[in-house]
Amino acid sequence: MVIRFKSCLLGVALFSVVIKVHFAQATCAAGQSPTVDGGCVDCAPGKYSPAEGVDCMNCLRGSYAPNNGSLTCTACPLGTYAANEGQTQCDECPAGWCVCVCALPPPAKAY
Repeated sequence: MVIRFKSCLLGVALFSVVIKVHFAQATCAAGQSPTVDGGCVDCAPGKYSPAEGVDCMNCLRGSYAPNNGSLTCTACPLGTYAANEGQTQCDECPAGWCVCVCALPPPAKAY
């Protein structure tokens, strides 16, 4: 506890009390992130944690994680894409569009 005197007015001390509270930060296993109460929770679908002590992160565009507790994200298969980060599945390339080699949204219509 730290007591800081802000001012004295007519013999009365006005002070503030600063209390710092630190929660124990858990070191979570791969596939998990710490919670505010010091525990661990599995990464949600669309997120991953590759190693112990690394917080869950969104899967990058072009990849997905369908389950809780993922250690990695899976690249979208040929003919599918993931346009956004944090996807839980890949979408089919629309008919008449290019094959999604990079697993990103189709850049141009095939002729």
